[in-house]
Amino acid sequence: NKLLKDNAVPTIFAHAEIKKKSGK
Repeated sequence: NKLLKDNAVPTIFAHAEIKKKSGK
C-alpha cells in the first residue's frame, strides 16, 4: 500500500501540470 501511496503523489502533480497546460 505504501508503494501505491508514493506513486499517487507524482500522479497528482502530473495531473496538475496537465491542467495548467490545458488552462493556458
